[in-house]
Amino acid sequence: QIRCMANSREIGSALMMYTGDSDGYYPPKRWMNHARQKSTFSWLGKGGSAGGYRANQDRGTDARYLNGYLSDQVLTPEAELEVARCPAGEDKGLAYGELSYDKQGSSYAANTSSAHYNLTNPTSDDDGYSVRMIEIFMPTELVAMGEYGGFSVAWGSIEQSPWHGDENKYMFVFADGHAAYEMVVRGEMVLDTFRFHEPERDPRD
Repeated sequence: QIRCMANSREIGSALMMYTGDSDGYYPPKRWMNHARQKSTFSWLGKGGSAGGYRANQDRGTDARYLNGYLSDQVLTPEAELEVARCPAGEDKGLAYGELSYDKQGSSYAANTSSAHYNLTNPTSDDDGYSVRMIEIFMPTELVAMGEYGGFSVAWGSIEQSPWHGDENKYMFVFADGHAAYEMVVRGEMVLDTFRFHEPERDPRD
């Protein structure tokens, strides 16, 4: 947990530097490779090792959006980026039994699910689209990035073994750049202290 908290704080700082250099915009919603395969794991890390996510394999260390803020080295496509690796992040939900860092290229996914109002809007089909920080209602509560296992639990989509002990607690980076360790409830997107989704931004409400 100590290692992952330190990593998450670094990632949060990198995210704030990126938005500062990008007129307040977060990194793009998704990355699409030449075969039109898409991924939300492209913000930081290395090229993954394929599986069902070829887009992660094609997006190397030199091309992921936040990496330049996280390393003072010249990054090659095959370089490792340890800050993107949670040592507890065994991705059992995808039946690989290996670290999410190795399969996806990062233990941390971006909160850019197309079905919700998060760092994007479900009304946008543009993979390069993202919101600006000033558009977010509760930046201290909205998850920007986090350990992939936590998203799987919140979505209620893939059964994950807990990454840290026996509880469904995961590390998250929030839209204002701070990091926190939070308990995730299966299938719940909006909780008392944090959220994956801002339904208040839905113009239909």
